[in-house]
This record gives sequence, C-alpha cells and structure tokens, in this order.
Amino acid sequence: MTTRAPRRALGIHSSGRFDRTDASLARSVRRLRKVTRGRLLARHRVSYVTGTEASGRGWKDMKDILGTDQAWDYAWIKGRGAGECWATWRTSHLELAGTPYTRKLTTMTWRRSAAYGGGEAPPVEALVVPLKVVGRPNRRHLYVVVLHAPLDNTDLRAEIWRDVARGLRVLAADIRASDPHAELVFEADWNKNHRIPSERGAIAKYVARPLRLVQGWDGSSPERGGTHGRQLIDGVVTSRRVLGWSTPWCWLVADDDSSDHRPYVHTLRWPLLPKRIRNHLTKEN
Repeated sequence: MTTRAPRRALGIHSSGRFDRTDASLARSVRRLRKVTRGRLLARHRVSYVTGTEASGRGWKDMKDILGTDQAWDYAWIKGRGAGECWATWRTSHLELAGTPYTRKLTTMTWRRSAAYGGGEAPPVEALVVPLKVVGRPNRRHLYVVVLHAPLDNTDLRAEIWRDVARGLRVLAADIRASDPHAELVFEADWNKNHRIPSERGAIAKYVARPLRLVQGWDGSSPERGGTHGRQLIDGVVTSRRVLGWSTPWCWLVADDDSSDHRPYVHTLRWPLLPKRIRNHLTKEN
C-alpha cells in the first residue's frame, strides 16, 4: 500500500534556551511530536517540529536529541551557529525535495550583554528545509525557514533586525525563482510582540506584506498566555493556502522545562499546484 500524507496536519515551533539540558530538549521534542488536535477521524497529527535557541550543541548532541526516532528525519544549522535552528519532520507525511541548507541573512553583528558572555554574536542565519508531501505529487513544495531574529533593544540591533528582514525577502525571491510554486513557511522567534500594534506592524511591513503572506497570530491571538510570558514573540508567517481559510490558525501548547518560551502549534494544509501542472502530471502518469 502506498503511503500518503493526510490532507490536514499540524506544525509546531518551540524556542529553546542554550543553558537548558540536552535531556530537557530531547523530552520536549518527543512530546511535541505526539501532539494532536481533534477527535477520532478528524484528529490531526504533527507533520513537523521546528526550534530555535539550541546553540552550543554539537553534531553528536543534536543527533542524540533529534535522531532517536526512525519515523522522523531532521536537520539543523551547523558551523559557528551550530544548533541555533533545527527542524524535524514525520517521514510518512513529508520528505525532502532538496538538500536542507543554511542561509546567512545579514553580515551585521552585535556584542552580547554580559549575562550572555559579552562576546560578538555571529551573523543571523536561517535553516531552509525544502519538503514535498508524501504520496501527493499534485501538491506544492513547502520551504520551511527557521530563524531567530535579534532583539531590537538598541539602535544597532534595530537596524540589524531590519537587515535580517531584508535578507528574508531576498531568500524568498531566490526560492520562488528556483521553484515558482513554492510555499514559504517562516517559523521564527521574531523578538517582536504580536500583541503590540507597532511590533506586529513591523513584521507585516518588512516581511509578510512584501511577500504576500500572513501572520499566524492574526485572528488567533489568545486572551491569556504567550510564547514568552504574555508576549507573542514567536510565530509563523506563511500563506492562507497553508494555514487554511478559517481562523484560529494558531494555539499555544503546554509548556515544559526545556525553555523560558512556550511552543505554539498551527494548522497545516498542502496547497495544490496550478491546474495546468496537475493536468500535466495526470497525463504523465
């Protein structure tokens, strides 16, 4: 019997902390992979989990955290920003449509506060994971982009945040040039609080609107709680085709001890390719 992904699923993002234990992150990943929504035949399962702020962990650490379940594949940023962004996906739902890669979004850097060592932060990079839907060749490819944007609490860091957004727009243009029917899904710690109009407006101005995308918390903002205290600084930016046409799109997930952030989950659809391409695929088969 041919494996075929369900028509609807869930995506989850969790921002971690560099100073929490590997064991706590591994437990969190196992738990988030099991999240479901709905009941019986309408129950939706998680197709992928992404994360940020796992930096400082080497190849073996990340393999031990992400690679213990054979039903899931995984990727993470390597090099100077090792582990900062990662992704893991259910292989019965999604498979690679290309090789995951790291993209530098800015060349600008800043010096960390004394509480974080006082050293120079590396330029912000994103993890890009091209995925296709298992058993559904008539669906668009998903390009899941995972990033941790800098806090903009100084003039320099505010400028870097805008330059990171510019880097995202350039990345999006490159992806769409190579795959015109690509669906972009940005899973991020934006360090912008969606509850504050000017901050969600910055994400809209510099990322969502120029790329013809929406913020997942639009129409979905919870009355209580957030992804960092009551703040909604982590969120998905993608198309309505991916999220669906009815809100809410996003919900908070129960917290755990792997971070001072709280994970969120969102609806996930597999948008169809244009009709002319679907017809061509049908003729080929």
